[in-house]
This record gives sequence, structure tokens and C-alpha cells, in this order.
Amino acid sequence: MSYPAFENLVNILRDDLRRVSAKCRSGAPITAEIIVGMGIRWLAGEKYQSLVDIFDVSRTEHYKCRKDFISALLRNKTLGIKLPKCPEDWEDVRNGFARKSYLQLFHGCCGALD
Repeated sequence: MSYPAFENLVNILRDDLRRVSAKCRSGAPITAEIIVGMGIRWLAGEKYQSLVDIFDVSRTEHYKCRKDFISALLRNKTLGIKLPKCPEDWEDVRNGFARKSYLQLFHGCCGALD
């Protein structure tokens, strides 16, 4: 993700990511930039322990930030993220990924973010 795209996403989600009392282990506030950065890296496959170390937050704060990030993504109308409504819809998405998959690399996949 380019830095301008990151800044744009932070600005879109900023109001949903306000944390009043949350602090990093160093005492610095946990900003929208930190929450989005952790969320994007987690979605990309980063392990929670690495995120805790990189962003200097506690394990508990990491989980809260991750929940807040995903909730903000799903609530935000500007982003237009839509989830399947029923199990059959999820199965259709999974089957679509399976059809496109080379050597079944997307076996069981039911979504992607770009």
C-alpha cells in the first residue's frame, strides 16, 4: 500500500477509530495511524507478537485495536465493503475462489481485500 493510500484510509476511518484513554506501553496515545497500520499488517498475515513489538502496545490493546479496525472497515459506507448475507452466499464466494485457484491455493478462501 502506498503512503498516500494509507493516509487516505486513515482519514476515512479516523472518526471511527478515536481512542480516548488507550496508550502504548511507552505512554504515547494509540492513534488512528497505529490502529490502521496494525490492522493492515494483521490482514497481510503478520503475527500478533510482531505487531505488539513493532507498535509497542500490549497484547490486550492489540486485540482491541484489531477489533476496532475491522469494525470501522465494515461500518464505513465510503469503502463499500459488503459481506455475504447467508451461508449459501459464502459458499458461492468460496466456490468462485476455488474455480480461479491454481493448484487449489485458495482452497477454502471466502474473501479478499485489495
